[in-house]
Amino acid sequence: MKLLTLKAFKATALVGAMFVAPVLVSHTPIAPLLSVQAVAQEDEEQETRRVPAMSPRVGRAFEPVLEVFEIENPTEAQWRESLELLQSYDIERWNGYERAMFWRYQAGIYASLEDFENMKRCFIEMLAYRNDVQPRMEQDTILTLARLEAMEENWDGALSWLTEWWGLVPSPNVDAYELRAMINYNKSNFRDALSD
Repeated sequence: MKLLTLKAFKATALVGAMFVAPVLVSHTPIAPLLSVQAVAQEDEEQETRRVPAMSPRVGRAFEPVLEVFEIENPTEAQWRESLELLQSYDIERWNGYERAMFWRYQAGIYASLEDFENMKRCFIEMLAYRNDVQPRMEQDTILTLARLEAMEENWDGALSWLTEWWGLVPSPNVDAYELRAMINYNKSNFRDALSD
């Protein structure tokens, strides 16, 4: 039970700030504990892309959901109410960026509810719109999926996501090498683990 609780905390910590931090980091009292650093070092070579803007109408639709993230200790009922609100939206006419954020916010709610399977599903859905978000958000999402797979000891899945992520970042830092070494060690790829 203790290991399961630790895994749940790790996943919540990994994901919670990843999608909320860009919006709410100044409002989060435990932001240093939860912040997920994208393992890509800040680099002038970092790719940028033109992405669609969020319309004011969709931004207003997200406001009640974001307010729950600002609450110090939201209840499960508040999370579920936010999830129901999100799921009630008809996103058919939304642009790719708006849809990506729709899935990202759902993933964050599922993380808060410790429903990691649905959280992963939502992050994967979000990646269907990867060309409509900034590369950093795409990278953070893929890295989070790698860490979630590692947390669940799905080493092949973790390595697959991490390999994809590795191809997107200009210069991974030591944390990325540590993660890859841990994954390779657990896959009994000791030579690869040592090289990292």
